[in-house]
Amino acid sequence: MALHALKLNHFRNISQAALNVGPAVNVITGDNGHGKTSLLEAIYLLATGRSFRVNRLAALVCKGEQLLSAYALLGDDDPDLALPAALTIDSKSNKTIQFNGDKQASIAPLAAALPVQLLNLESYQLLTAPPSSRRQFIDFAVFHVKHDYLAQWRRYQKILRQRNCSLRAGAPLSEVAAWGDELVTVANYLDQQRSEIFAEWLPIADQLIAEFLPEYPVSLRYQRGWDAEQDYAAVLEQSQAQDYQLKSTRYGPHRADLAVTVDGRLAKDMLSTGQQKVLVCALKIAHAQLLQQQQSKRCTFLIDDLPSELDHRYRDCLATHLAQLSCQTFISAIHLDHVTSLVDLNSTQVFHVKHGQVTGLTTAVEL
Repeated sequence: MALHALKLNHFRNISQAALNVGPAVNVITGDNGHGKTSLLEAIYLLATGRSFRVNRLAALVCKGEQLLSAYALLGDDDPDLALPAALTIDSKSNKTIQFNGDKQASIAPLAAALPVQLLNLESYQLLTAPPSSRRQFIDFAVFHVKHDYLAQWRRYQKILRQRNCSLRAGAPLSEVAAWGDELVTVANYLDQQRSEIFAEWLPIADQLIAEFLPEYPVSLRYQRGWDAEQDYAAVLEQSQAQDYQLKSTRYGPHRADLAVTVDGRLAKDMLSTGQQKVLVCALKIAHAQLLQQQQSKRCTFLIDDLPSELDHRYRDCLATHLAQLSCQTFISAIHLDHVTSLVDLNSTQVFHVKHGQVTGLTTAVEL
């Protein structure tokens, strides 16, 4: 699905805003600190239930207000068939979620309806971030393709917490072993699902990397979180004494990672900062292509201030692939001319933000 409309109340410095957005490229212009990124953040919040800037959601509520609300219409090509989505957050970070008129217990239905790919300063650090960021990156695709994955992932997290609690309490071996037996079943399922999606995603990613960074032999490898040559049940049994000492479970899907190397060395040590950003762009476009092929889903791209390290060749490559995906894109920039190499102005909706006031411009010339 894509956004047809977005309405905000008391979101950061935006007191009120109502936008009818375009189905292709939407550019948000304005000086720094006036609210460009806040619009991208609001869309991200609706799609994930999280902010990409702060951990405490109450920080998103306008100063002096008790509640923020974000409302959107989501649908495919026909706006008349769009479904309403709403999210509110109060000053204690409590949130309520509604989709298609029904209250939701979690953000999962909205996340499934609106898959977003974020390209900003933090997301470009995928290669240097902790392994948890790369696990989330892998799980994004698995969640959208394997529809029972989320339930099993939650089950795994619950069993893992119980086993770790038993380890911390110094519980009898029989109790820890019982939790381990349950853990093995779900862990093998998660690993199988991740492995299958990775195998389908890898050739797409390899082809895109060859286009974006043809001069570098980048290699991608899924690491399951334990020795690939060993059965997980055996690994748990062998590491039991160490788990007791550490009071936590050392091995499992919660330790999975995506290894990215160049000539056998970590890509983060071989590529420049700009090249790492280009590589992350390729990896995220590969996700979008996979979802389109597997589920006929189109990702919505949120691009916050294109990095200066992207030269014209890389920008042209990014623009070409975004156009081929026919996906909805939101790009923030101080000036429209910063993104002219990325967009076709004839099919671009332009918005301008000044002091939290959002204005929709009929044509780019109005800037």
